[in-house]
Amino acid sequence: MFSFFKWLFEWLAARLVGAMWPFWEIVGAIIYGLGLLGYIVSALWSGFFSILGETIIFTLTILRFRTADRHPTDIYKLKFDNALQIAHQRSIHGNATDVCIVLNNDRERTRFVSVGYDVYQYAELEWKYEKSRVIGMPFLPTGDWNTADIGMDDKHIVITKTSCESLPSMDSKFTWNPVMVDLFEFTVVPAPWATYRTKLVTHPYFDNGAKAVLKVARFRSEIERMEIETSIYKALLTHNLAPRVFGHVKDDNRIVGSIYEYIEALPVDKDNFDASALELCEIALGDLHGIYIAHGDAHPRNCLLRHDGTAVWIGFGWAKRTKPDEKEAFEKDFHTLHLGYLDLQSS
Repeated sequence: MFSFFKWLFEWLAARLVGAMWPFWEIVGAIIYGLGLLGYIVSALWSGFFSILGETIIFTLTILRFRTADRHPTDIYKLKFDNALQIAHQRSIHGNATDVCIVLNNDRERTRFVSVGYDVYQYAELEWKYEKSRVIGMPFLPTGDWNTADIGMDDKHIVITKTSCESLPSMDSKFTWNPVMVDLFEFTVVPAPWATYRTKLVTHPYFDNGAKAVLKVARFRSEIERMEIETSIYKALLTHNLAPRVFGHVKDDNRIVGSIYEYIEALPVDKDNFDASALELCEIALGDLHGIYIAHGDAHPRNCLLRHDGTAVWIGFGWAKRTKPDEKEAFEKDFHTLHLGYLDLQSS
């Protein structure tokens, strides 16, 4: 009996659906189309929020690094297992960090590695970096290369490119001193004022282990300032207004800096830089203006006070040769000097 009614139901349903097949076909097509559209909208919607989320995180990462002019490496430390980091700075394009390094097995020249911001973005999203703030870098290859790019490949930090492109060098017209000393032949002496660019050193070339000041341009943006500085020092050869230049510095086949006379000056602080010290710096600055050179950064820290009661100026990276009627640049120098003096006295 049950099988009879089952057969009757299936027969009626088949006849009903068969009679109305065009209608059900249209309804089915509409339902299928709506379902497909819903799937596409859902995928696009979820994809939109995924892209939006990544964009927000990336933007916040960039803003975090750029707040107060911070570099990504002020937050994260880069660890190279086979290289020594010398210095770092933000790329001129703003989307990477340029790192000056020396390979452990090739300490005869410097090389440059560019770490993309996608590496830092990845670090922001990975909790494993939250405590250590140390990002391990890929093992750097040996061989003939000058620059390397590091970025992300899926979830792996990899070297994306190496290049033998020429590194920046000072133009030969600015390197007027015939003495050339290799960068890696110096012995560094600890000094409280030392930076990655300026160091107290000794060298066998100097008699009796005399100390000298080594100043180098690590990055392309610093080369121009070094060229300006060496040209000003050349103009001051016959004047007692700056330290003497002992020679220039080469890194492999390029010229990257100079060696200066070390002057054991008094510390620039509130106790030593008083009104009499200010007057000495004013006199030396006036003499500098007298030969039509504007310093450009005449802060007290760039005025060295000798123990014999004289003063000399350093830090000529922003200096320029002027004309006699360009008084504005001279006035700006004195204004900078006086503001710096007031800051020291109020500290």
